[in-house]
Amino acid sequence: MPSSFLFSWTDVVLVVLIGIFAFAGWKSGFVKMSFRLLSFLAAIVLAWLFYPTVTAFLRTTPLYDTLFSALGGAAADPAAAPGTALTPDFLLDAMNQGIQTFENGAAEYLTLLLINILSFLLVLIAAKLILILVGRILHLFASLPVIGFFNRLAGLVLGLLEGFLVACILLALIWGITPLRENTYLAYAIEQSSATKILYLNNPLLRLVLPQSEQTDDNPPPTQTQETVEL
Repeated sequence: MPSSFLFSWTDVVLVVLIGIFAFAGWKSGFVKMSFRLLSFLAAIVLAWLFYPTVTAFLRTTPLYDTLFSALGGAAADPAAAPGTALTPDFLLDAMNQGIQTFENGAAEYLTLLLINILSFLLVLIAAKLILILVGRILHLFASLPVIGFFNRLAGLVLGLLEGFLVACILLALIWGITPLRENTYLAYAIEQSSATKILYLNNPLLRLVLPQSEQTDDNPPPTQTQETVEL
């Protein structure tokens, strides 16, 4: 069977996940789902705006040192790191650049990326919980019978979009966990999948949390050729 038609259990999970959110959108209707989706998007925007603050705090905690130590070995030999054979190209390019612009190379870059992912998720969850409280008020309007079929149909579309966003978050979390804990079975399942692999390799949320270099003009990047990451 051609590789373009590979299908694995991860694709089934992905389709079921999005399907669940689509069904929930159908049941909830457009009014309620529109608020849920808008609140989700608002939570993502808030997470993107405020995760650097959480990251700055987490860098002062023992968690940063623990992650840095855990990733030191993987960064020293990136090709041997578990699960790194399946890494988005844009992330590989950023990591290769990170080796030259960050003082401690790939280990520091990977640690900051994981801290960024964690910070992003923490702010996202907090913002979502706050917005859920507001959504309780609009729930009364969503249950009005005059909304009818079109309300449910529009809710189905918004549910599909919400399911897609949740899938992106879960895949970003999976990528963040993989370097810390070997899970070759999951990595192989994604490698053999079709839709899951496409979304995994083109996850838009990972692009939002790529670490930025803190290099200044007074401290130029090293000129010596350094080993690039080949994951």
